[in-house]
Amino acid sequence: MFREDMFKGIIASMFTDKLTVTEFSSGTNIDGSTSTSLNPAPKYTDAPCRISFENKDSASDADADGVPVHYAPKVFFAPDLVILAGSHVEIKRCDPDGAVLYVYTGVVSQPIPFASHQEAFFQIEEYA
Repeated sequence: MFREDMFKGIIASMFTDKLTVTEFSSGTNIDGSTSTSLNPAPKYTDAPCRISFENKDSASDADADGVPVHYAPKVFFAPDLVILAGSHVEIKRCDPDGAVLYVYTGVVSQPIPFASHQEAFFQIEEYA
């Protein structure tokens, strides 16, 4: 017999990376105009996730300085997290012992929900 909770537990055990999500908020300036800025406090901090890289970066650009990184990895995370498209994310790639190997920052796309998890592309904000 299929047990959904056991299946979700197996998938969650593969979430060895950490996800921090910060959303944008609108505010009113002194002159009455509106502005959008990142909230100072993250919505989620170090939530379990998994990064998957599908596209490789290429060195086809002739400009050696300021060459943008051209891969858009997927991030997998729990189905109960509510993450909006356009949210700023920081993803820590961790080894099996939990030590941080690398930190990626970027903007997440619209998450695609599944019964066991969610997945979304995110655009890395860095230059080679």
